Amino acid sequence: DPRGANVILVLDTSNSMNNSGSTGGTRFSNAVSAAQNVSSNLLGLNTEEYPNLVEMCLVEFNYDVATSGWYNEAGTANAQGTYPTGSFNRLIADANRNSGTNWEEALQAAIAAANGHNDGDNTYIIFLTDGNPSANSANSSSNRYDTEASASNYRTNKNYMTATDEARQIIQNGWNFYTIGMYRS
Repeated sequence: DPRGANVILVLDTSNSMNNSGSTGGTRFSNAVSAAQNVSSNLLGLNTEEYPNLVEMCLVEFNYDVATSGWYNEAGTANAQGTYPTGSFNRLIADANRNSGTNWEEALQAAIAAANGHNDGDNTYIIFLTDGNPSANSANSSSNRYDTEASASNYRTNKNYMTATDEARQIIQNGWNFYTIGMYRS
């Protein structure tokens, strides 16, 4: 019985992802395409004998965070490139975009998803973002943005630093953690 993989894709869905990408399309459409390619390849490793060899979960984040269930099929696109409802790749394409980039809560959600799906398989967390964090959970729910400091100061001292405990916890749990920074914000 081969050891499988639990893969959590943490996808930035902030409004800055609507900006044009340097290679065409938007940052979001490029991220969706890359994420769907990864999920199709990884979930394509599942077989009839081992249907849950690879399972994937989506954490989409902006100001807020949403976590999906676990999927073992990517789905197959139709002639128009649309994936069927209920497939992992459709879930990626339908992710909601909003303002804010809350790394801290996104990583907390990834940790919760991993802890809630502890089936003995290796855990991989892929964190995909286009920019620095602009929000954190330490601020009140009505005002997660820290507007008192300069842009570089609040990103570094307030929002970035609040996410380092979660990143450290991921590594200390023995999980594999990959970060992908897209573009320059």
